[in-house]
Amino acid sequence: MDYDFYQTRSWGISHIPSLYIISGKTGRVLERIVGDSPAELKSAKDLLSGEVSKILAAEAAAKQAEEEKKAAEAAKAAEAAAKPAEPAKA
Repeated sequence: MDYDFYQTRSWGISHIPSLYIISGKTGRVLERIVGDSPAELKSAKDLLSGEVSKILAAEAAAKQAEEEKKAAEAAKAAEAAAKPAEPAKA
């Protein structure tokens, strides 16, 4: 809770709800949605749904790449195990 209104003044909030999307890398405000009109709420929902979809797609791609890497390593190990051992030289 912003009892002393520090954040309210710092961010220039004039309406509640106010949604700010801030870059974790730069700290820059990427998106600002203020108000509770149906259009503003739909905009916030669409924005957040899109961002969550991007995150989920990236996670799924990373998981698939990891599984493919493990499968390739297993196939390589199986191929190496299937090769006959060379006789020891004396």
